[in-house]
Amino acid sequence: MSLETEASISVIQLALLSYDYTLTFSREIELFWKRPRRSWPFVLFIANRYLIILSHVPSSIYTFWSPGVDSSYSWCSPLALYDGISIIVVQTIGAIIMTMRIYALYERNRCVLTILVLLAVGAIAVGLWVVLLLPSVPTAVAVPTQEPQIGCPGKGALSSVDTGTL
Repeated sequence: MSLETEASISVIQLALLSYDYTLTFSREIELFWKRPRRSWPFVLFIANRYLIILSHVPSSIYTFWSPGVDSSYSWCSPLALYDGISIIVVQTIGAIIMTMRIYALYERNRCVLTILVLLAVGAIAVGLWVVLLLPSVPTAVAVPTQEPQIGCPGKGALSSVDTGTL
């Protein structure tokens, strides 16, 4: 994926996320914050809603950061790790919410719940394998070129998966 395409996707994600939060914030206050009773679905909703914002901040730095000429890209590996782990956490919270809904729709069928839990555990395991065991960011040094170097080299394998959090 080219730099322009990846940067454009990041800007579009942030714009849609900001637009959605702006449109739904008043309903969120009315339906969730003014109610006296707190529950697991409430906690999962709030975590899902606000962890997405927190996960986009380092992701944006990772995409748009412009290093100096003598940079060793020392910030790239921690940002890539945080980005990958935050994607897994947000996707896991979404999977828990969807599992709760499907389990309720199937009248608390334990067979359906077992299948969904096994699928979720498998997906989490694959995500952790990709983030923790595959090399994510090559050790690189900025090389003077005609084009300005923006972002970290070799963006992680899960960068496009982040679109799923929208």
